[in-house]
Amino acid sequence: INPIYPASTADCEMETEDDEIDEISYSPLKTRKEYESYFREHLEIDCLKQNWRFDGRTIDELLEMCVDIMCSTSDVIRVNREDKPAEVVKSQIMKLDYTHMEYIMNCFRDQTSDIRNIRAYMLTMLYNAPLTIDHYYRAQVNHDLYGTG
Repeated sequence: INPIYPASTADCEMETEDDEIDEISYSPLKTRKEYESYFREHLEIDCLKQNWRFDGRTIDELLEMCVDIMCSTSDVIRVNREDKPAEVVKSQIMKLDYTHMEYIMNCFRDQTSDIRNIRAYMLTMLYNAPLTIDHYYRAQVNHDLYGTG
């Protein structure tokens, strides 16, 4: 049994695009160390650091933000200037994997505008990654295949 995903009646439920229930379970009572260990393995942090050699500190900051979110005791978490139920935000964070982190690093590398609140920006990137990754890469492919230039 994976200690990060215990069976419980307090599982977080969230509607997906297909109007089906997507159950993401987590325990808000887990320790920071357990969440950090989980995310280090699940997000393949060591591999990310090898592939993004000069961005190790950014990767560590994103990892810490994931742990902070999962350990938050707040009822709401502010994402993209909007208060969202903490359970919804936590379920999005638990969906993250290595490909999402690569996507986030690519987006962050290409970012050129002035970011006034970097923590809020990073939190929004983490939250939105599972929702936008497919569209981002589809747009990139369309641009490369059909774009002018």
